[in-house]
Order: sequence, then structure tokens, then C-alpha cells
Amino acid sequence: MGDLAHEVGERDRNRDDRLLDPVILQENGLCGDVAAGLPKHAAEHEATGSRLALGLALIVAGGLLSGSSIFLMGRAWRMGLDPDNRTELAENGPYRWIRHPIYSGWLLVLLGNVLLIRESTIDVAAAVTALGVFMQAIREEQHMFRTIGERYARYATRTGRFAPRLWRR
Repeated sequence: MGDLAHEVGERDRNRDDRLLDPVILQENGLCGDVAAGLPKHAAEHEATGSRLALGLALIVAGGLLSGSSIFLMGRAWRMGLDPDNRTELAENGPYRWIRHPIYSGWLLVLLGNVLLIRESTIDVAAAVTALGVFMQAIREEQHMFRTIGERYARYATRTGRFAPRLWRR
């Protein structure tokens, strides 16, 4: 029984190796250029120069903004809305100028990825994600208006949703 198991295992291993062989994949019309390694057209999708630098800077800045904002919220930070939980209004750090700095950081990371990866699928995914972030921010603001009321209304007039307000309402 051991010999049969060894034969089957060896046959499967050889078959798996052949399935992943780039030459066989190309001969069968599978995976196109990808089968030979990196796509031949990869260079046209790579960011270079200032686009690369800006994309990386946005990703790092967005990560730092989101991370520090979560840290500043402390125990008040959570995923989703809890209608029974009244939280304190965060007004320190980036919250002095921006109502949703965590989401602002996410949007910066998205934009950085769009700059780095020049693919239409990334553009579409970023747009859909940005729309979802915007809708969630609106839901959270409605919740804050209901639970905190006038104090949140005053806060909202002096802060921007995702970026500092450049002028007063």
C-alpha cells in the first residue's frame, strides 16, 4: 500500500508542476504574458518619478493620519454605530479641524494607490470605496447629531468632513 501511495503522490506532484509550467500555460493559451513571469506590459502600469513619490507619500501620510486618529479616540473608537452608546466628542489632534480623520487617512491611502497602480480596476475599486466611506461618514454624522445634538452641530460648522475647512459657514 505504501508503494501505491508513493506512486500517486509522485504522479500528483509531477502533474502539479506541469500545471504551473509557464511554457505549458502559454501553449494552452492560459495566462498569456503572465505565464512567463511578470507581464510584458507591467512597465506601463508602474509609477515612476514624481508620481511614485507622491503616491508613496500619500500612503504613508494616510496611514499615519488614520493610525494616530484611532489612537487619539482611545476606548471610544469602534467599528460601526451603536445607537445605545453615547460617546464623547473627540476634538483633539486632527479632530480639531476634521470630523473624520480616520476616513481622511483611508482616502489618502486610496489616492496613493491610484497613483502607484495605473490600472482601471484600481480606479474603479477606489471610487466605490470612496463612495462607501462618504456614505458611512454621513451615517455617523446623523448619529452624532441625534446623540450629541447642538454641540455636534457647532463642531460640524467649524470642521471639515474630510479636510480642514478653509472658510466658515
